[in-house]
Parts: sequence; structure tokens; C-alpha cells
Amino acid sequence: MQEAGNTNRIIPRDEVLEANRSLWMENKGHPAIFARVIIWNQRGNVVLQSSKGNGEFLCWGMKMNEYGKTWRCWADKPTQEEAAERIGMSRPVVTNLLRLLSLDKEVLELVRAGRLSGSHARCLVVVTDPEVQVYYANKACDNKMSVRDLEQQIQLYLGRKLIPTGARKEKQSKELKGFVNDMKRIFNTKVTILGGEEKGQIRINYYSNDDLQRIYDLIDSLRR
Repeated sequence: MQEAGNTNRIIPRDEVLEANRSLWMENKGHPAIFARVIIWNQRGNVVLQSSKGNGEFLCWGMKMNEYGKTWRCWADKPTQEEAAERIGMSRPVVTNLLRLLSLDKEVLELVRAGRLSGSHARCLVVVTDPEVQVYYANKACDNKMSVRDLEQQIQLYLGRKLIPTGARKEKQSKELKGFVNDMKRIFNTKVTILGGEEKGQIRINYYSNDDLQRIYDLIDSLRR
């Protein structure tokens, strides 16, 4: 890893595991968080912990073989200029890429698989509901919609503020939504609740055999 500037630097992988202090972790373009390594094992999985500031903590499960690709740690909180310098892009380009990375993971998987173009994905950035993002992304793929057609669909949705029938979900309490968000952070993947307060199902997405093993190892380490 190269230094990103005179006062800040990306921490080398081995130094992350040996660090006896908190570092700034940048995960897939999301805002950097202040976290420290609390668990790591021989399979190459690592758990980092960050404080919510109210006495509670969040855990993040990561894979060390993805360090420098999907996540990395900095000595100090990185700026957009530092991120741009690191990957050789202008600040506006980096800003646009970070906006795409804020999309739901299922949408990003469609982009990575080549089923959904980056131009289509940019249309979905203005949609704040992840379920609606996934609905329109799949609709664009299944119906081979043009970017203009998708833009028009999104504008109709934003104008009417209606949830499409295929994306409609059972109303959930703030506590249940908070539980789902905590699970997403812990497992670093999409987590969906099917049902409500009384009964239902928890769906945890994985995208490869390695991803499934990572989730299994994380669950195994947390129950010890």
C-alpha cells in the first residue's frame, strides 16, 4: 500500500492485525468509521468493533483477502481528495462512485454481473428505499428497459410517492428495523425480515462460497 498523502496513509494489512489501537476503516466507499480489530482467525476472517457513542457497539465482519479491494484502514479519517488521489480519479468521479456504492447490495450485484449498467444504476441513487431500488433494478433487467425508460419510471415513483406492488412489505416497528440494520452491519451483507413482530423469517444473503463461509465463521466466533 502507498501513502495517500503527507499526513495520512493507508495502513498495511499486517499492521492492521497487529494494531493495538482504533483505526479509520473505509468499507466499500461508505463513510469511514473509527474501529479496532477484536477477533481474527486462521481462515482470514476478522471482526472490527466501533462505538455508537452511547455505550453500545457495532461489529463488522470482514475478510482479510479482500483488504485493499472492498475495505481498508487509514491512520486518520480520509478525505474525498485522498480517496481520489489513491485511485487516480477526480473528486467528482469519486463522489459519483460513492453514491453508486450506497445502493442496495442486490443492485450492486446486478451491476457486477453485467445485467445492469452503471447508467441504469445511477437512476436508482435518488430512491432511498432499498426494497424499491431492488424492485426497479430487477424490472429494468427483466424487461430490458432503456435508461430513459427507467428514468421515467423513477420519476413517476418519486412524484406519486407510491411503493410498487412488487416491493410492498409488511409494516415493521422501529425496533425491528433497528434489529435488521444491526444485523446488516454485523454480517456486512443484505438482511431481510419477512413477516412482522409475531412471526416471520430472517433472510441473510451471501454471494459466493467464501461469503457463506465468512458468515458462518462470524456466527461461530460470536457464540463462543
